[in-house]
Amino acid sequence: MRAFMRSEGHLHIRGPEIEKYWLLESRISSLSKDQELIKSEGPAIITKDLTKIFKSGLFQKTEFKVVDSVNLTVERGEFFGLLGPNGAGKTTLIKIISTLTIPTSGIALVNGYDIIKQEREVRNSIGLVGVGERIFYWRLTGMQNLLFFSSLYNIPLKEAESRAEELLKMVGLYQFADTRYMNYSTGMQRKLAIVRALLTDAPILLLDEPSIGLDPISAKQVREFLKEQVQRKMGKTVVLTTHYMEEAEQLCDRVGFMSRGKLVAVGSPSELKDKMKQENAVVIRLENGGPWVVDKLGLQKAWWSGEGGDPTGKGTLRVVVESDNEVPELIKSLIDSGVKIVEVKMEEPSLYDVFVKVAGSQVQVEGPVHKPMFGRRRE
Repeated sequence: MRAFMRSEGHLHIRGPEIEKYWLLESRISSLSKDQELIKSEGPAIITKDLTKIFKSGLFQKTEFKVVDSVNLTVERGEFFGLLGPNGAGKTTLIKIISTLTIPTSGIALVNGYDIIKQEREVRNSIGLVGVGERIFYWRLTGMQNLLFFSSLYNIPLKEAESRAEELLKMVGLYQFADTRYMNYSTGMQRKLAIVRALLTDAPILLLDEPSIGLDPISAKQVREFLKEQVQRKMGKTVVLTTHYMEEAEQLCDRVGFMSRGKLVAVGSPSELKDKMKQENAVVIRLENGGPWVVDKLGLQKAWWSGEGGDPTGKGTLRVVVESDNEVPELIKSLIDSGVKIVEVKMEEPSLYDVFVKVAGSQVQVEGPVHKPMFGRRRE
């Protein structure tokens, strides 16, 4: 039985969770005096010691911190990126901020509203696009879907039609407004999901992996729309989760790296890369590599990226070195391990290299995996 239950906007707490909840209440009250200022002038999102622990096993004795004491501030009008490999805690953090999951401890204010005490106000302040969401009706047209969701948001019909038409034109879907959703391509579906999230004109847009699974052209169109229209013209605050570092570098004013639930570094892409001025990256294309190469050679600042999402076989090994003198020994070790080297080149450090350094562990970038669906019941 769930410790937390909701009915008619009230929160009911059962069992040992009551002590934990009242501790959270006392923490929230310490920020309540500043809420009016935050709503009008302060940051769009603030989290303090935000933590989410999942329990598993027969008696739920095994604990796993998916989000671990995250302190984050996102300014109004900012394009902020949450970066990290699959399983780093990015999606869970977004679900907490959007009130879909209750935190184990900590505080979060969204648009000046507390995610526990003012859930409705928080939801009215955000537009949410989840990865792999399946909330559209396949037999309805794009426009019919948008009008349906507008009715759920209590938007008058004429206003909803006008808003939907305007947004569909912005994303290039107006000519497909009367096409059934089942006939939309993946890129068109993703664009429609963003339009749905913008219907209420909420000040904050949360995007979980918006370009995952898209072809390069569709991904480019989505990124341009988010940067030029949503942030610059509409003035929205945008929070994006991704494990595509190039995407973050193109879009984000600042980024935060997550590793094993912790926020390990925050700054602009240029600021973070400047911290590695004295280092370079060796980019080595291999014919028969894999993550095992990183493990076998004991490389501490390295990551492997398989071609076409394949973790083994053809791919690229990227190693951060402090001196060019380290390269010959690295090449010799690779040859001795039996891999076939196709190409070797030197590059300036990228965001991938920064993340490998600040995370303090080896990172494997092997393409997307299945992620939890949005819209499930709160835990």
